[in-house]
Amino acid sequence: MNPATRLLISFNDTLVIVTIVTMIYGSIFCIRNKDRKVFSVFPFYSLSSLIQLTVSWLHIHSLFLAVRNWFPFLELFAFLFFFNSILSTKWVKKSLPILLIFFLLDNIILNISTKNADLIELGHLYSIENFLLLLPSIVYFREKFQSKSETILPTDASFWIATGILLLAISSMPISIFLWMNQKRLDESWQEVFAPILLVPYIIMNFLFIKGFTCKLSTITK
Repeated sequence: MNPATRLLISFNDTLVIVTIVTMIYGSIFCIRNKDRKVFSVFPFYSLSSLIQLTVSWLHIHSLFLAVRNWFPFLELFAFLFFFNSILSTKWVKKSLPILLIFFLLDNIILNISTKNADLIELGHLYSIENFLLLLPSIVYFREKFQSKSETILPTDASFWIATGILLLAISSMPISIFLWMNQKRLDESWQEVFAPILLVPYIIMNFLFIKGFTCKLSTITK
């Protein structure tokens, strides 16, 4: 087993553990705070992440390809649902469903035009997804820092979750764009090198999600 493969397995196992912890804390949070429906999407998002990681670990090739190729859409849906629930800027809220539909159509066209599911350009999908997440993320922070609310940001669950999503988008975008532009030139050995790097932003994002779900309830913004 080469070093890149060992590193990938190590990072993958770490992500699985952190995702399980995130799902547990997120589920407990949602059960205790049923009125805060904005956060209800995250336990399901964590579950879908675990399904993708598990199918990959079990080496169920055909099922893995189906899950892998559509996971970016499920991820974008979860994140845009969250932002649509917490943003105040009306034109941005109205644009989020349009962005999701655009991404869905792009995903469908990519799957139809690519005869071999193994060759689906994930760099393409994740680059578009990361770019689309920038708008609601930036608007959220602009609203937060311009708001006169007395909510303390470090103890605001939405702040930590939005921070995790923004960091994921910013840190993943350079790599996903590089893979998109060079996918046909890179062999499997190079893809194994980049795979562990792509997992790091997800690990960090889940830690920030956990931080958000463990905030003091009295200071959490609905």
